[in-house]
Amino acid sequence: MALSVKPSKALLDFVKSIPDTSDIPPVLQKIRESNEVEPITCGDLRWIRNYIHKTKNPTVFLHQLIEGSAVELPTLPPPPPRSKELEARIERLKKEQEWKQNEQMVMNVSSKKTYKDDSFAAELKQVNAQLIEVIGFAITVAAAFAFGFSGVNYMIGPLDLGFRFMLGVVIALVVAIAEVYFMARILGDYEIFHFRDRKKKLS
Repeated sequence: MALSVKPSKALLDFVKSIPDTSDIPPVLQKIRESNEVEPITCGDLRWIRNYIHKTKNPTVFLHQLIEGSAVELPTLPPPPPRSKELEARIERLKKEQEWKQNEQMVMNVSSKKTYKDDSFAAELKQVNAQLIEVIGFAITVAAAFAFGFSGVNYMIGPLDLGFRFMLGVVIALVVAIAEVYFMARILGDYEIFHFRDRKKKLS
């Protein structure tokens, strides 16, 4: 159905005033002969425009005549019914989409579990490394104290017990400070790199 226009009173009066001609469209001819309001098409409006242009001294123009007219839009035809093949294909695609979504969910759960296990192993490895560092620190400090308490005594000669104890404590304290410094450097760098790797896994 084409676009149609419900003519205004001015347009109807103009159509009725058109003299009888052989090329007048049937719809306009019907309006001239009856008092019924018939919707006119774009082709009828085009004919009226050409008729006005043929007039030497027109007193009215088409844009003035169609003021107040109502445009009737064509109704869209109903959509064709879906075939059985199309319905079956849509159902199959829906099931495939649901299956893909379920697989994606399962894959996310599996990846999270694997990451949890890897994280636990990494944490355990970190604890073991720190424990080894602490044991090594204790052994080093004890060896430094033993060197100050007994080693210097064998190198120099018999010394007073209090002086040997103080010398051992001083040497052990110096070694402990150095060990704490290097241990803090090592563990700090390890924490930085471990946090950076974990952040990359999360992203």
